Amino acid sequence: MKSICVVCLLLVRLFCSGQSSVKPFLLSVTTGKTTTLIFPFPIKQVDRGIPTILVQKSPGMENVLLVKASGSNFPETNLTVFTTDGKLYPFLVRYAADPEVLNYSFADSLQNPLSNDALLKEDAELAAKQRGFLHRTVRSYEMVFSLKGIYLKDHVLWFCLRVSNNSVIDFVPEGWRSFIRNKRTAKRTAVQEIDKYPVYQSVLSVVEGNGSKNYVLGFSSFTMDRSEELVIGFREHEGERVLYLPVGSKKLLRARNIQ
Repeated sequence: MKSICVVCLLLVRLFCSGQSSVKPFLLSVTTGKTTTLIFPFPIKQVDRGIPTILVQKSPGMENVLLVKASGSNFPETNLTVFTTDGKLYPFLVRYAADPEVLNYSFADSLQNPLSNDALLKEDAELAAKQRGFLHRTVRSYEMVFSLKGIYLKDHVLWFCLRVSNNSVIDFVPEGWRSFIRNKRTAKRTAVQEIDKYPVYQSVLSVVEGNGSKNYVLGFSSFTMDRSEELVIGFREHEGERVLYLPVGSKKLLRARNIQ
């Protein structure tokens, strides 16, 4: 019901703005292959006509939608995608045993940094050079995990992080895990954790004993409720050291533009 309400509100906004009608795009899907849709901005809402159409955001890529059929020979139906820039992408979906095209791109890589790895890398390097101002820090296992600052550029929030190793044992990282949780229930119950996938992350490198490393994570721009927090986790490969850095909604709203 909530999903239907959101779609209705977006349609009303589109109608009230006086925007002309948008011709639907013909899309063929099948059961044995996945069709990929690439949009210029992160996907905000998806509405499908029938449950026979399976849709899923690509993990780590919030502007990529994966579409597949769960059954064959279903009647023609519709699929509507809304992106964070306020645009609507309507599709007429038909079954095809062997679709001629499996990949569709609606993104202009010269204008949208979320679809261009080179631009993301350039922005990450700019973020890393910014002067720190937040200084959010946690300590565990003789490790110090710090958030130096949050910066915004081209609809991407950049988190500048520093990991210091105060032991003599090297910290070999296995990877990041970021998720949003409700901080009011985090200590009392098994709380739902919603994974948050970065659109860019620094190359992992060993934090040597008595050494430090700087890292940058980029997320498509977002905000949180007052009761929520983003948790950034950093795990050791084949080790017990796991670092968790919570970032509240107030910290998020203090993000600065990259200079």
